[in-house]
Amino acid sequence: MGRCQKVICLLLMVGTFVSCKKDEKLAIANPTQIDLYFPLSDFLQKSIEKLEFAEVVKEIHFNDDTEIVDFSLDSLTWRQELDFFFSRI
Repeated sequence: MGRCQKVICLLLMVGTFVSCKKDEKLAIANPTQIDLYFPLSDFLQKSIEKLEFAEVVKEIHFNDDTEIVDFSLDSLTWRQELDFFFSRI
């Protein structure tokens, strides 16, 4: 075996051992903590600020009856409407 082949063989062996190193990955403390990846609460809060006093048209169907309601919400009311999503964070 030539010197060049020995060096290549040694590099392959070292590469194999280094690539097989097992790293322990830390589990997410709580998988439901989406804020670790995407700050959902910040996004919702900024969206609420943009939606303040926006006109909303709600169409409600109940049995055979249909009702259409137009209204606008202030930021506090939007926050209450979207509270379900804030409480899930």
